[in-house]
Amino acid sequence: MEGFSWRSAVRVGASGDSIIVETLAVENGPPGSRARITIERTGPDEFTSVFELAFGAAPLATYERSRFTRLR
Repeated sequence: MEGFSWRSAVRVGASGDSIIVETLAVENGPPGSRARITIERTGPDEFTSVFELAFGAAPLATYERSRFTRLR
């Protein structure tokens, strides 16, 4: 079985409360494939995650948005 493989860059947002992982190259995907995931701390016990995809010349579009909360 063969899947997608990619190289990515990781950066921390200006406020220090977010991490952004963005693809530099995608192997085995359609030409121009790009992806980005942004993880942002929204409180002491929660964070959000936004996964974006783009194919060809299209701009990145939100594919999935999640909110995670610590259960006490």
